[in-house]
Amino acid sequence: MIANKRLFGLGFGMLLSFFVVLVLLFMPLWQGGTENGLNMIDDLFNRVSKSSSDFMEKESEEAKAEMGTRVKFTTGPVREADEPDKEVRTAQALRIAELFKGVEGTTVSVDGTKVKVEGDMGLIMEAVIADSTVAFGENEGVLQKKYGYPSQGYKAIPNRELSQEGLADEMVMYDWYMGIDNAQRDLTVLEEFDQSKVLMELNERSVEPAYNYYGIEASSPKNEWFALVLANIGYILYTVWYGFALLFMFEGWGLKLEH
Repeated sequence: MIANKRLFGLGFGMLLSFFVVLVLLFMPLWQGGTENGLNMIDDLFNRVSKSSSDFMEKESEEAKAEMGTRVKFTTGPVREADEPDKEVRTAQALRIAELFKGVEGTTVSVDGTKVKVEGDMGLIMEAVIADSTVAFGENEGVLQKKYGYPSQGYKAIPNRELSQEGLADEMVMYDWYMGIDNAQRDLTVLEEFDQSKVLMELNERSVEPAYNYYGIEASSPKNEWFALVLANIGYILYTVWYGFALLFMFEGWGLKLEH
């Protein structure tokens, strides 16, 4: 039994309109019908946050500090639990090996999906940061040419379709990520905690930003202030809208909080 039909109807109408707007946010209504509102908002925050995610210079200083430090580890491709296809993992292991072979003074050997690496920590970091800087700086196609990666056909890369083109640069960074991530894990097992920490930070501050922000044009918050203010106000109002819709419905229904 509804205690207050008017209040219940107001809450129900607000809730219904909330979901109408939600559906519209997922519909391709922007840029000539190719983008939805949610992606547009996501792109906005990606553009303005890119500059604050640039730690390449700081990592370069860390690389200089590690020059002359010898490091030895076993690394490899994406783990079997995430990619059961052994051929895919073997192919990635070979690509990772080639990346490390490009580092001056580094010796690399491959045994199935295991890649054994020995070299100078500073030089390895320097090579990773150099590629990360290229990818982070929107230099499309540079890494593909450098390493000879094909333009498509990568099954191991997450959240990508096998037929999607233009993935080569991202795949280079993903291979670096898996190579460094598994190296860091191996060094932890070997109780080389200082070296493990250095590689973990290298991934977090260099490789991940380069991969995540690849192809995104950086923009200053000053240039996007109106869109940022509008997006934040809209988010607050939209959240409050949902809360009041439920409040009015429950009150109209007759539900009350009592001691």
